[in-house]
Amino acid sequence: MFVGTRRFYKILYFLTAMSPAYFLFLLQVKGKYADILNKKLWCVSYNSIMDFIIVSIPLVAFILGFLLKKLLIYQYKQGTNEQVTENEEQFKFENIQQKNGNVISFLLGNIFPSVIIIENNIIICAIFFIVLQFLIFKVVMNSTDIFPNVILILYRVDIIQTNLGKYSFVFYEKSKNDTFKVYQIGKPFISKLYITKYKTRD
Repeated sequence: MFVGTRRFYKILYFLTAMSPAYFLFLLQVKGKYADILNKKLWCVSYNSIMDFIIVSIPLVAFILGFLLKKLLIYQYKQGTNEQVTENEEQFKFENIQQKNGNVISFLLGNIFPSVIIIENNIIICAIFFIVLQFLIFKVVMNSTDIFPNVILILYRVDIIQTNLGKYSFVFYEKSKNDTFKVYQIGKPFISKLYITKYKTRD
């Protein structure tokens, strides 16, 4: 889905999409390794550091999601990429094949990685989780399936798949100039990812 797009799009999308997994994983670690986390690093306990990170994850995720939304809207409104002039009808609402992925993708991408805890070894647990994130990143970036992004959904940005196999970010806005337009994101003739605007979400 992200083939031919810039690296910062891939990283921002992945981090925001996986933020629920990071939050749930750290909650699991905090409960499982409570004895280890009670030890102190200088004057601060590891447990306090963990609490700070857990609280920070949603905040950082929403900041990154807001940044990604603004970048997408900027590219659409400024027309910084190539505008689609052929077969743009495929991006209209009635031609949507899939929207925001499916429950199975969300469960496998967010819930499954967050509940894998290696017994009695927090270092191995952390290494395993990081390796797993790298593998999921590779799969998501080279997959033809839509990987759900809860943060963008909350920001009223959806990602759709057309009946011709193209993908598009969609934001919603009513304006005086409501001419339907679609812009490509990434390298022409390579990327299958686009950005467009609908008047309403329903």
